[in-house]
Amino acid sequence: MRLNLTWLFLILSGFSATAQELTITPLSTNPVLVKQYEEGNLFNASGQKINCDIELPFIDDFSKNHQPGAAVQLWDDNYVFINPTFGIDPPTYGVATFEGLDYNGYPYDFQNPDAYGFADVLTSCKIDLENDVSGIPYQISDSIIFSFYYQPQGRGFKPRTQDSLTLDFYDSDNDQWVRQWAVPGTALHDFELVHITILEERFLRNDFRFRFRNKGRLSGNLDHWNIDMVWLDKNRVSTETTFPDVGYQYPVSNLMNNYTSIPYKHFKPTAASHMLDMVGARLRNNQNVAVNLSKVKMRNFSQGGVVHESQFPGTINNFPPESSETYDIPVDGYVYDNNIDEPFVSFKNEFSMKSGTFDLVPDNDTIFFTQYFENYYSYDDGSAEAGIGFTTAGGRIAIRYQTLQGDSLIGLKIYFNPVYQDPTFPFFMMVWETGDNGPGEQIYLNQTFTPVQYIQEGHDIFAYYFFDEKVYVAGTFYVGISQSSDISLSIGYDRNTDNTSNTYYKTGISWIPLPDSDPGAVMIRPVFTSELDDVIMGISGRETAKLRVYPNPANNRVKIEMPGSGEMEMWMLTLDGRIVKREYFVNNADLDVSDIPSGMYLLRFVDNTGASKVEKILISH
Repeated sequence: MRLNLTWLFLILSGFSATAQELTITPLSTNPVLVKQYEEGNLFNASGQKINCDIELPFIDDFSKNHQPGAAVQLWDDNYVFINPTFGIDPPTYGVATFEGLDYNGYPYDFQNPDAYGFADVLTSCKIDLENDVSGIPYQISDSIIFSFYYQPQGRGFKPRTQDSLTLDFYDSDNDQWVRQWAVPGTALHDFELVHITILEERFLRNDFRFRFRNKGRLSGNLDHWNIDMVWLDKNRVSTETTFPDVGYQYPVSNLMNNYTSIPYKHFKPTAASHMLDMVGARLRNNQNVAVNLSKVKMRNFSQGGVVHESQFPGTINNFPPESSETYDIPVDGYVYDNNIDEPFVSFKNEFSMKSGTFDLVPDNDTIFFTQYFENYYSYDDGSAEAGIGFTTAGGRIAIRYQTLQGDSLIGLKIYFNPVYQDPTFPFFMMVWETGDNGPGEQIYLNQTFTPVQYIQEGHDIFAYYFFDEKVYVAGTFYVGISQSSDISLSIGYDRNTDNTSNTYYKTGISWIPLPDSDPGAVMIRPVFTSELDDVIMGISGRETAKLRVYPNPANNRVKIEMPGSGEMEMWMLTLDGRIVKREYFVNNADLDVSDIPSGMYLLRFVDNTGASKVEKILISH
């Protein structure tokens, strides 16, 4: 059934009225939360974890996950999205984002586009405001102050004037929530600091709690609010405008100079030429005085061990108060290992810092990212903050790439924002040569309509779409799609990476550069041949005998039973094609998967005749 989501196709971006065929729209789901939900890592209700009782101070800047299921728990529910990308100039690394999506990443109401009401809630664990850790009763004179920062919209979509963000305190004597603060929806502005002094005895109880809630549309990932640096403690001053913390403000997500990922076989011959000389680390000083920093550094890991370390030369003296600065850390000749005998590889990178003064939140002093090398080129960082598409049948979008060596394309990886419960509008995949102003001569058009797939699992959120035949390209080329209807397919749009200079669209005769008024990267990636083509594409004319794979979900062991006899080869892969285990067995197998991270995986079986079968299994530790 097609959903009535007319609102999705309104112009919600900075594009001009003359380009109304091309629209930027809100995400209808949150793929990161959907992935966590389907892996069994989310808890939605209150009271699902014991020991949700804490003492002062309460501090969370959302640089780590402290919700139910985390190692350290501060919150009693799991409805908001903790992330490092939706806030604009946030006080610290990471924000809590409120919108119209449930804890599982899907709309509270996927059927009714006009559904409206309270959406996300963020409720603290019980905080003892009756006695301190020494048993001394708290008094109103202890100057117990609650503070936080908030921002409407961020990198999402602005809340309307009828929408709101509210804060309530819990009065356990009367079993009721008492409103303390509220603000109506408005356009984007800087993060704003709010102070609330606790002046009522009824809140000085050992089961004190507080909650944030947003009110808005319940039908999609829109009407956004971000909050940061929630702090409740005694002996504070209501006139404070700063707090004693220095840390990272944004992620560092790339050490390469043109792309966020390159096929590993393309990277290997000229690996050093693709590395940056310097990588910018964005830091924030929230103190009211200048501070000195030392050991602002990067560590790189390969196959589980540290292989390189470099740091900003010397100390950073007099980092200005209440300011953000980008400091360049020398990559110092580091090159990702290009001698690993695997088709797909990944590398962990760590960035850390130390300050010479008291640091209120150590969590934001260290951040990480993982670099993947697989079978595709990409400009985006893997996170979609919006969707982009056409309201014109035959609309085309094309993205320019330059291959490092002549090679054959086998298809595209595309993230489509789930707009329909049952997507019925197919599209064509296309390849062009380069022209004088954008794409030139068309060199390939997929002859079969391709249906949209909604993939919400894996380290990214893309589905594979394969060409009818391989397409050889060398040098500069363009890839893209042409849609078959006048309903936007809503391709993922990464607002943290600006690739508008390499992106063109067409609804008439001429190609038009993507406007830079709302910068971003369209999430379409060209996929090249690799040693895993047969595994990824599932090429086989025959299927193996029936297999039994159990239990599913599995914890630490997976049992496989096959009737008859004969050797069997088993490949365990992530949903994007990375091999995590490969085994040979006869008839039956008992696999140890205790070292495999929780998540959804593919099991591909091939017998000695070449027949194959693919099963999906959930690992949940």
